[in-house]
Parts: sequence; structure tokens; C-alpha cells
Amino acid sequence: LAIQVAVSAASKSESLANLKKFHVSVERQHDYKLKTIMTDNAKEYMSKELNAYCSGIGIQQLYTNPYSPEENCVVEKSNYTVMNKVRCILQASGMDKVYWGEALSYVVYTENRSPTKVLGGKTPFEALFGRKPNIDHLRPFGCTAFAFIGKAKRTKLDPRATKCVFVGYASLHKSYRLVDCDSGQLFDCRSVKFTEDFVPADEKKVQFNDQVTTHQLQEYEDTDDVESTSTTIIPREQVSQDSVGASTKAPESPISTNQSDQGHVSDPEQDEGAISSDQDSSDSEVEFENPTGLEALSGGHHQMFSVDVINDTPQSFADIEASPNKQAWLDATQDEYNLLLNNGTWVLTDLPPGRKALACKWLWRNKFDAVGRFTKYKARLVIKGFLQRYGLDYLEIFAPVLRYNTLRLVLFLVACNSWKIRQMDVKTALLNGSLDDDTEIYMAQPPNYVVPGTEGQVCKLQKAIYGPKQAPRCWYLTLHQFLVGIGFERCVKEVCLNIKRVGESMVLLTVYVDDITITGNNNNDDIEKACDELKKRFEMTVLGQLKSILGIQVDVKGNVVTMSQQGYVEVVLDKCNMVDCNPVSTPEVIGQVLKPSKLNPSEVKALNLPYSNLVGSLQYLVTCTRPDIANAVRNLSKHLSCYDESHWKQAKRVLRYLKDTKSLCLKIDCTGQVGAFQVEAYCYEKYTRTDKCIYALSISY
Repeated sequence: LAIQVAVSAASKSESLANLKKFHVSVERQHDYKLKTIMTDNAKEYMSKELNAYCSGIGIQQLYTNPYSPEENCVVEKSNYTVMNKVRCILQASGMDKVYWGEALSYVVYTENRSPTKVLGGKTPFEALFGRKPNIDHLRPFGCTAFAFIGKAKRTKLDPRATKCVFVGYASLHKSYRLVDCDSGQLFDCRSVKFTEDFVPADEKKVQFNDQVTTHQLQEYEDTDDVESTSTTIIPREQVSQDSVGASTKAPESPISTNQSDQGHVSDPEQDEGAISSDQDSSDSEVEFENPTGLEALSGGHHQMFSVDVINDTPQSFADIEASPNKQAWLDATQDEYNLLLNNGTWVLTDLPPGRKALACKWLWRNKFDAVGRFTKYKARLVIKGFLQRYGLDYLEIFAPVLRYNTLRLVLFLVACNSWKIRQMDVKTALLNGSLDDDTEIYMAQPPNYVVPGTEGQVCKLQKAIYGPKQAPRCWYLTLHQFLVGIGFERCVKEVCLNIKRVGESMVLLTVYVDDITITGNNNNDDIEKACDELKKRFEMTVLGQLKSILGIQVDVKGNVVTMSQQGYVEVVLDKCNMVDCNPVSTPEVIGQVLKPSKLNPSEVKALNLPYSNLVGSLQYLVTCTRPDIANAVRNLSKHLSCYDESHWKQAKRVLRYLKDTKSLCLKIDCTGQVGAFQVEAYCYEKYTRTDKCIYALSISY
């Protein structure tokens, strides 16, 4: 049915109890039989109690292979998409990250009431319940709300409403989840008016109470007035940001309010405490869908979710401890630390007077290839280079990289001459760079790797590390000096193209930070010799025939070379929620002219559209492999600071075109070509006084 359920849990140990609730709800409320469950190899899913429960009632348990999340791709992809939307609405609304649980619940609630292509245009709610959902009560996350204050909580002269921020929908009764703008208290209320086009958290910079609030389940009581539900205020220091799924104890004396009436939502205009209507505002006079069955499983409080709900990369060692892939992340971290030690990256010493040790942190990432397949878990130690001071910690920082037209030229030579092209990757490339003698960098010892007995000492860097401003430059200079030492000369016009000539033999070596390609007219001896010399000097990964570089898929077959970015296009479509968009045959409407927006800068910012990010992604495609969208992207690039919905619509049209043509590639076909190189130039100019000229250059036989 493709319906999503977010189950709250104080800790992972509640997995069995939650499964039992889910099982009972599915069979009682929806008359479905739970036959199979698929999980990873986390301990809570392989416990004797859970196995006994499943085997006792005939439920089949399936497990993914270790470190293979792609085997459960539907769930993993769903988690990835949901978290992207959570991050988006938190950023757009300006809400604090402590409300991520509310945002997650809001996204799941909305997703279940949104049409999907898989269900033929139906919503998951309709597929489950057999009727279309009522969506009149849906409101934008983070918008302004005015909650009615019951007579028991105010005097005659007190305000009849309090200003709040809307963060979701209550799970056990028909009301909205709100955050009080003054106190930061999270509560439920059923009589609310909204100003949907105003976001107080972003525009007014509301200072929310630095507390995490969770809903406390109690017995419901009928009251005469519309009142908010009970809440418990938990100080933020009691909730570790590094372990959201950890168990949290409530204070001994929770701050509580009376419970809400569970009848249908009343008409606020007929209530004594109704709020007067404002312009551009709406009030909640509609019926909510009753939260039954799967929907009701989300429970009372949403802030304390088990980390299993979203399989994301860890942000701290506490996250790793709670991760089902704990050992894989720890192994990756230990491997990186061992590389740093073996490389002689630093020596422990006392901090000189007047100097400060720069802080460092661990970063973890899932690595993927050009087509989006998971490859490995990666850990990296990064120094906080933004704390460096010019003249004291660094001087020069510029480091060149390979230009894309140079890469295409090299591939053209490969196709013309049927050359082989090898690819190598330098492991921890920046760590091989030697620091300048006139600069000294001191760094605190890595978290979780402080050497016993040296707690008061710091690391004096002997070689570069990830994070310092000069690290890329140090690595480039180190590699260049080595290449010069083995007979290479760098091209005058392209310093990242290195050429070695020995008689009639020629070897071409390109460098883009740690990605190296080697080709030449002697397909074996000189290329292999260059590879061997690089492996002796640096720790390298030999990737064999070039297949992927800089997110570009490369296919070399004799005199034909193709370059494509289908994987990158799919990533951009997914980030913009355009995976299921309707394709079009052209990147722009013929004759359409985009004009600068008349909105002022603050109004443009209020649109909260990732326009600049999308145009940058499209420009990357143009630069690499997609000249067919160059004119459309050029027009979009004119309005990076003066755009509106019309420009955003045109940018999405380019995505719709890419959806239909994502498999297109640049093809260099030199089959049957003989003779000397030819450079051809084409020019097109409109004589309409627009000062527009289009030109193209090509090199061929």
C-alpha cells in the first residue's frame, strides 16, 4: 500500500513491543495478515524474544546482508526522501532543529495523504481505508497560528488567543500541534486560526524556549471549553543531541494543562472565545481523519524517535553507538586514524605560549559511485580551518584542478588513437602534502583517540590534513614535485595536464585533486611504469580502465568514447522531488523570454526556493556532458538574485526535459577517421539588437 508509519520509541529495546502493537493494529483495524518482515542485522531485530514471537505466530523474518542497505532499497529510499523533506521544512520555517521529530511526523502525515504514481494517482490513505482523505485541515509547517484560550485560563481582560507556530497534527485526537511563541511550550489545541503566509520563526526570529517537549499520555476528560492537551517540559540538557533515541526521564513535577475535548472541531465563530477573522488567515473548522490503525501507531509524543526510523549518516560517536552499522563505522574510523599515524601526519607536543590549538572533528559519509550504488563507509578527520588566521596559520591557498574541456580533449585523443586510459585514486591525498616551513599548525588530539598520559599535549602537524585552508595547495605542490622528478612536464596552458616524452613515446597524466588518469601512445610499458612509480611514492587504489570520474560515467570501447551523467541527473531530480514528473521534449519554451522579477530582495528570500542551487547543478551538467541545455541554463543564470515563481517553473522544465533524456551522452566516435585534426567553429547571431551571439568550437579529424 506504500503507507508510511513513524513509530515513537524511547529506545531501541522497545522494538518488540512496537512490533506487537503494529501487528495487532494491522490485523484488527485493517484485516491484513502480517506474513514477512525485513530488517537489518541490528541486535534488537535478532533478539531471542523477537525471534520467538515471530516463529510462534508464523511471521517470516528476512535480514539484509551486513553493510548492504540497498537490499532493502524501498524502505531506505523512503527514509532518504522523508529526511530530505524534514530538513527542507525546518530550514524553510526557521524552526530549531530540536523540533525535527515534529517535522518528521508532519512529513509522514502529509505523504500518506498525497497522490502517488505507484498507486495510480491514489493516496496511501485511500488505498488503506478505501476512501479519499479529508485534506481541508492541512496547513504549512511553521506558519503562524492563534490558539484559543479557554475561559478557565483567562480573566475578562486577558487575551482570548495566544500566538503560536504550527508544527503538526495530534495523533490521538482532532487537534493541531502548536508551539507557543512566548514560552516555547509544545501543546495541542483544536480551535485555531492560521495566517498561512507568515512564518514567525523566520521573519521575527522568535526565540523558542530552549526545551524539548514531549506529549504525555493521560486519561482524557471532557471539558466545556476548548483547551490544550497535557504536555511535559523536559530541559534540553536532559536530552543529548548526540543520541536522540536515548531514553529521557521526565521531571518530577511536569507542567500540565487540562485535556482536550474529543468531539468534532467546533466553529470558532460560534464559540465565545472565537478569534476575529484576519486578512489572509484561515480557521480550522474542518474534520480531521480519525487516527485509527496504522496512523494511530505514531503514539503521543513525537520528539523521541528511535534512530532506526531514519538510516542517516552518524554525526557523532553517540550516533555510531546507536547505529545498526556500528562496527562498519568504527572500522572506517580506525582505518582513517591508522592512516594518519602511519603517514606521520603529526607529533605530540606541548602547546607553545601564545598559540591556540585548532579543534578537529570526525566526519562520516556513505560513498557511492557514479550510478548511485553504495560502495563503502568513509570516515575523515577534519580540522576546523575557519579558525585559522592569515599570516600565522597559513599564507598561500590556491590550488589548480583539471578543467573539464581538458578531460574531454584527452578522451578525444584516446578515441582517435585507440589508447588505453588507466585510472588511479590517491588514498587520503591531502595527507601527503607537506606544510610550509614558515607556518606551524597545532591541533587538538582527535575525539575518542586521545593518547593516555598525554591529555595536556596537542598535535603539531607535520603534513597537511583535511580542513586547513592551504591543504589542497600543499598536496598539489607535493605531487607536482614528484611528477617532475620522474620526468613529467606540466602543460603551460593546463597545469593539471602532465606530459612525459621518451623518444616517440608520450604519456599524458591528468590530476583532479586525488583522481589521476594516465594514457599515452605506448599502451603498456610507459603507462605501467608511471603507475608503479606512483604506487611506490603514494598509497594508491588502482581502478583499472577509466569508468567514472568526477561524477561522469565514461565508457571506452576502441575508437568510441561516451560520457554520461545519468546518475547525477537522477540525484538532482530526487533532491527537487521531481522523480515522478511528467517529461517534456524541449528544455525551454520556444520564444519564451525570462524577465527580471519585480520582487525586492526580502520578497525573493521569502520565496524559500532553492533556485540558485538548482541552477548551479544544471550548470555542472552543461560544463560536463549536456550542452543541449546550455542556452536554457544561461537564461536562468541571469536571474540568480531577481527570480520568482516563473523562473522556478522554467528551471523545473529543464528538469522535466532531463527526466526524458537522462540517458543521453556525449559520444566521441573516431571510427574510420583518418587524416589531420580539424578545428571547426560555428557562430549564430540574432539581428534583433539584443547583442546575443552563440558560438561552438569542435575538434575532429
